[in-house]
Amino acid sequence: MILKIILCVFGGLVLLIAFLLSLSIKAYIEYKDGFTVKVKYWFITLYPRPVKKAASLNRKNKSKQTEKPGGASLFDKTAKKTGLEKFASDVKKTEKRDMDFAAIMRAFDNAKLPLKRFIRKLRVERLRIVFAVGGEDAAKIAVSYGLQSAAAGAFLAWLDEIVILQIDEVNITADFLRGETKQEFSCRVRARLFTAVVSVVRYSVKAAKSDSGKS
Repeated sequence: MILKIILCVFGGLVLLIAFLLSLSIKAYIEYKDGFTVKVKYWFITLYPRPVKKAASLNRKNKSKQTEKPGGASLFDKTAKKTGLEKFASDVKKTEKRDMDFAAIMRAFDNAKLPLKRFIRKLRVERLRIVFAVGGEDAAKIAVSYGLQSAAAGAFLAWLDEIVILQIDEVNITADFLRGETKQEFSCRVRARLFTAVVSVVRYSVKAAKSDSGKS
């Protein structure tokens, strides 16, 4: 009887872990005068985190002051070593200028191999690109429209090669009545938790082997 209970509990835990690993981490990305990102796992919002009350923030700040220097979290260390930190920084730099697909491509090229392998297993869904090229000079609008169309086409072809891509809308137009260019970009990026865990484990094993080889 006790053995059956133990087996049932163990089996239940295995099924629960399998279920949790089968769920996806979803990132909702939008560009409109700058990037906004929201990351969710199931019904839990991972980023951005909810703003805490002032009292709890004060306690957190005090606890940070008592921490020893160099106590970076495992996530921070992994992000730095895999190149995720630099990749996010490179992509974020596009907020300071017009939407630049070439900058995103360069950020991917500069990323390290573990991050590239993980990205290749991502699903980019509900992709929507809407550009209305405007300005005061009709000739410049026409030239800019041609460049934006070519850049968007190259970006989508490149993206289709490195991820599983599903496009909802791509609409690039020349609007001679608009004083400035309107640029909108949105998508949902999805990856199973199992894929993320496997990627971290593979990187950890590779890093451990590299460290042991140096010693």
